[in-house]
Amino acid sequence: MFNKKNPDKQVSLVNMLSTRYGESAVAEALVHATKAKRSMKIASQLQSQQFENWLHTHKSADDIFAMLIISHDPTPAMIDPKLYALQ
Repeated sequence: MFNKKNPDKQVSLVNMLSTRYGESAVAEALVHATKAKRSMKIASQLQSQQFENWLHTHKSADDIFAMLIISHDPTPAMIDPKLYALQ
C-alpha cells in the first residue's frame, strides 16, 4: 500500500502510521480492526506489512516485545491484547 501520487517516493501506510503513533499503538489498533468486518481486509494487509517491516529490519523477538511494551512476565503478557499482534 503505497502512495500512487508519488511513486518515486513510496512510503507505506503502516510506516507512516507507526512514525506518527508508534509501533505499539498501530499494532494494537490493527488487532482491533481485524475483528470488525468492515476493516478486516485492510487491517490484515497492514498487519502483514508491519510483520514484513519487522523481518526486513531484522528485529528480534525481544525487540518486538520491547517495542510493543509487552512484559516478559508470562502472567500479564498472556492477557495483554498487543500479544495478538504477534499471531
